[in-house]
Amino acid sequence: MRYCLAFLVAVFLLFPPTLRAQCLEGDCSDGRGTFRSPDGGTYTGQFRNELPHGRGNYVSQNGGYYEGEFQFGEFISGTARFVTKNGDRYEGEYSNGNMNGKGILYVKNGDVYRGDFKNGSPEGDGSYSFQDGTYSQGRFSGGKLNGPGVFFLKEGTLDAEFKDNDPVRGKFKFKDGAEYVGGFKNGKFDGHGTITLPDGTQMEGEFKEGTLVEKK
Repeated sequence: MRYCLAFLVAVFLLFPPTLRAQCLEGDCSDGRGTFRSPDGGTYTGQFRNELPHGRGNYVSQNGGYYEGEFQFGEFISGTARFVTKNGDRYEGEYSNGNMNGKGILYVKNGDVYRGDFKNGSPEGDGSYSFQDGTYSQGRFSGGKLNGPGVFFLKEGTLDAEFKDNDPVRGKFKFKDGAEYVGGFKNGKFDGHGTITLPDGTQMEGEFKEGTLVEKK
């Protein structure tokens, strides 16, 4: 089975102590104001000791956006939109220096994950869409499907128990109405299982790498 990677991103917006010369309006020392950072970004919000501190928002020159709580120049929590170092794009909740809460991750290769994040990785309920149109949804842990989930493929629908993105046991329903119920290994029918054909005919037995090797 294909897999999605775990993503770990930390964002630190540290600003130099020379903000007065870059202050566009307001009080950029200990109050509320707007200033332009050396990298071309713009911060609007509260300041303390000439650093972003309190509620505010920062728009980077490359389109990144951070809105929420800042502490002495560091973005702590709120909502964010930014591009990671490897080219992935994130939009959603942010806290403790990482992607935490509800969010969307647009992977550089065209895949998209929507759902819960914890410490920068898909964790909780979510869905993962692949660029070829197939997608999965269920419970994620460590960036992978772990537990009950559904995988929507071109050939049919897989409803199964997953471990690290691989189905362990479940049901695969083909587009033509045929159905397999049983074990899986490496994404193929494996172990004891039963195939029911569209006309109702059943074949039960032991499967190996997708092939019925011992009929019951």
